Amino acid sequence: MPQSYPAPPYRVALLGVALATTLVAAAQQTVTGVVTDGELGEPLIGATVLVVGTSTGTVTDYDGSYSVEVDAPGELRFSYVGYAPQTRAVDASTTTVDVTLSEGELLDEVVVVGYGSVKKEDLTGSIAAVEERDFNNGAIVAPTNLIAGKVAGVQVTTGSGAPGESPAVRIRGGTSINASNDPLYVIDGVPLDPGVAGGRGPLSFIN
Repeated sequence: MPQSYPAPPYRVALLGVALATTLVAAAQQTVTGVVTDGELGEPLIGATVLVVGTSTGTVTDYDGSYSVEVDAPGELRFSYVGYAPQTRAVDASTTTVDVTLSEGELLDEVVVVGYGSVKKEDLTGSIAAVEERDFNNGAIVAPTNLIAGKVAGVQVTTGSGAPGESPAVRIRGGTSINASNDPLYVIDGVPLDPGVAGGRGPLSFIN
C-alpha cells in the first residue's frame, strides 16, 4: 500500500507567511470623511487627521475632506488650531468618519501687561514687545530713541535735540483734545506721571 508522508517543513512555513501577509493586508483600510466647524458648519481647511500611535496622517483639503490609511482596529485624532481635538475609534467596518470640531477654551489665557494682567478675551488693544537685542544703535541721547521705529503705530519725534530732552512719543497719533497725548509709562509696575522728570520724560530715570 502507498504510504502518505507529512509535508516538508518549508512548505508549512511558506503557507504561514502567506496567510499572515493576507491578514495584514485585510486589516488596513482607507477611511474618508469631512471635518467641519461646529458653530458655522463650514469645512475646516488644513485640519490635522492623525492615526493614533503612528506617524501616519493627513490634512483636510479646501472642502474639509480627508482620506487616510488605517490599520483596524485603531483610532483617529482630529485637531485644528483654536478647536478642541477629538478622537474617534475605527474598526474593520469603518469606512467614513465625519467630525464636527468645537472651539476650545483658549479665551481663559491670561496676558500680562505693564500695569497688571487681563484675560485674553478682555484685551481689546494690541501688545508689542521690544527687547534689548532690538534696540537702535548709535548716538542715543534719550532712552526713548532706543525704540524709535520698532513698533507699528508708535512715533518717536525728537525736538530741538538739546541734551537730556525727551522725544515726543505718540501712539497712533494724537487722540486727546484737552489732555496729554503722552503714553502711560509703567516702570516696575509703578505708573509714572509724564512730567515727573521736569519735562525730560519718565524714562530718563533709566540708566
